[in-house]
Amino acid sequence: MKLNVRFALLISALLAALIGSILLLNAAHESQTKRSVDTLVREQSRQLDQLLLLTGYPLQQFARDYSLWDDMVTFVSDPKPDWAKVNIDSSIDTFHLAGAWVVNETGELIYGAARAPLPTDGKLPVPPKALMEELRQTRFPHFFQKVGTELLEFQASPIQPSGDTLRTSSAKGWLIAAKLWDDRALQSLAEVTRAQISLEGTDTPKVTASTVGSVEMGRALPGLDHRPIARLRLHFEPEELVNLQAYGHQVLGILILQGLVTIVVTVLGVHFWVVRPFQKITESLSTQDPTPVKQIAESKTELGHIARLVGEHFEAVSALKRSKESLDRALEERVRLGRDLHDGVIQAIYAAGMGLAATRETIRTDPAAAQRKLDEIRNLLNETIREVRGFIVRLELDDLEEKSFRQTIEDIAKRLAAGQAIELTIDVDNELAERLPIDVKTHALESIRDILRSGLLDRHATRFTVTLSLRHNSPTLLISDNGRASAGARPSITSPTGPDGLTSFETFPGGTRATITYSLS
Repeated sequence: MKLNVRFALLISALLAALIGSILLLNAAHESQTKRSVDTLVREQSRQLDQLLLLTGYPLQQFARDYSLWDDMVTFVSDPKPDWAKVNIDSSIDTFHLAGAWVVNETGELIYGAARAPLPTDGKLPVPPKALMEELRQTRFPHFFQKVGTELLEFQASPIQPSGDTLRTSSAKGWLIAAKLWDDRALQSLAEVTRAQISLEGTDTPKVTASTVGSVEMGRALPGLDHRPIARLRLHFEPEELVNLQAYGHQVLGILILQGLVTIVVTVLGVHFWVVRPFQKITESLSTQDPTPVKQIAESKTELGHIARLVGEHFEAVSALKRSKESLDRALEERVRLGRDLHDGVIQAIYAAGMGLAATRETIRTDPAAAQRKLDEIRNLLNETIREVRGFIVRLELDDLEEKSFRQTIEDIAKRLAAGQAIELTIDVDNELAERLPIDVKTHALESIRDILRSGLLDRHATRFTVTLSLRHNSPTLLISDNGRASAGARPSITSPTGPDGLTSFETFPGGTRATITYSLS
């Protein structure tokens, strides 16, 4: 993708994002406003219903608890003013009531007590006839009644024995309690709901409405005939809805923020897509290091193509440098080996030849001396053989710098086979081979060469298996073949050095197996 296309796509994306943000903000504003208003109306309506139940709970609790009482049943049949003053009058203050009255089953008032602003003469401020009709039709009547300018909430309950928990027996009378809805009660409701509460007449319409900044709702208060006798109106301005009025100002701030984000994104895009890649390429060329452009080279862009060319250039230079270093090391090693062969091996062989010539003169006259001389010459030749092997191993160890341990074994087998068809299976733990000390690698390669040579020449083997693995926390070299076991066919393997060094050579029908255990220390 070309740079000008990228810039065009970037600008188009930013414009689309800006327009989309404006549209989304507008839609979100309208949707959020509607959901917030609906949720608040439902929640406030539910809370108002629960609050009205809670405010009437003491009144209901007094009427129901005190009416289900054997002493109250006895009081209806045998009214005693002293008992009433102790149990009824004191409860008026305890339950914050305006008054309490007891009537018998015929509706006759037995006892009554009230406090200001109600009349204190004990008379029941409810029409007796209408009250009795309601008491006979409803088990637990609950209604509102105006007494002068005051509004009272009434709760009545049938008087029954304490054991009648299901309230199935006939009423012995009724206990009627009243609560005053005065300014203090309305103020308590207003504090709980954080709203403005007022009592209005029945001609006021039922309200459950809302605007962006306020909510209006009302509840009808039923009278003795179940028709509304008053209406409770609630008006509040929730902070959530008030905050919505300031949302328009927030939209402007969001749009400004969006513009700033657009500028930042553009600057960052140019920096990361154009400026920074060129800086990396410049750094790579200046330091002759391909690392800074590796990530750029993975992209299929013009800059990525340039980065790949830079990387290919560094790879070619590095390969050329490695080739030259390898060639220099090989030449130096060849010169050194030639010098060592001339100074050591060739001189030793020449000395052995001279010793053999001298032995020919003494073999007849002094056989014992000749035998000692031959032993010295044999030891000299064995030492020379070991030196030659050491030269070869050093060459192979030099190969290990460029080849793996497995490849070095394959090269040894190929040289020993000399065109002979053999089957070679190699199973080498590469990580373990890298950890082996240099003397262990030297011994391992010597052992592999000796066993393969013995297998090819002495036992006529055609199939070999070489395994290097970690057994019992010790590197173990296992070499097996399918050669014929015979006397004198055992290879000469020196034991590895170290406290854990161990060598074994086994023969069995169908082949031989050599096991060599090393120590990593």
